[in-house]
Amino acid sequence: MISPVVELIFVCILMCPLIPWNGVVYLENDYYCYASSTNIRGALWASFIVYICLLTCLLIIYTRITIFIRQQPNNQALAIKQRQDRDFRIIRCILVIVSILCVLGLPTMVLITMFIITDKEYPLNRRIAFLPAGISMAGLSVALVFSIPQLNNIVKNLWQANRVAPQGHILSGSIQMGTIIGTT
Repeated sequence: MISPVVELIFVCILMCPLIPWNGVVYLENDYYCYASSTNIRGALWASFIVYICLLTCLLIIYTRITIFIRQQPNNQALAIKQRQDRDFRIIRCILVIVSILCVLGLPTMVLITMFIITDKEYPLNRRIAFLPAGISMAGLSVALVFSIPQLNNIVKNLWQANRVAPQGHILSGSIQMGTIIGTT
């Protein structure tokens, strides 16, 4: 419970240099505040914090977990070995998801690089930057359903509970009742 609060405070402290650098601007046409991509120092700082620092932390954590799993003796009980294999598969899924999210941030980095080289901001810069962010949020929700077995089972159960079977068909896991008519 305390971890999200500490993380929020830490990220706010890391993003504080953007304020004196005028890295955050109000967009009158869109009615919201945004980290300006025309302020090179602010854009590079935000990119560094968002990508480099967070990815480095994730890489260190998952590398240590992988090393720990690999250093375990081979003569372990079957249950412990299965649990470690499951944990390793989960780590691999998380790394795939993080990699996809990083790839979706590349269009924004390309647009910032284009601005640095040409000194002209592309008119649709913000729209192009927000499209991959929206796709990544939607894709992350779907990816989490498929990568977490418990969540996958919940979604499957909800899907099957909302299905209507045609008359005469039996759904798996259901009980069929009928009337037996006898002749005397």
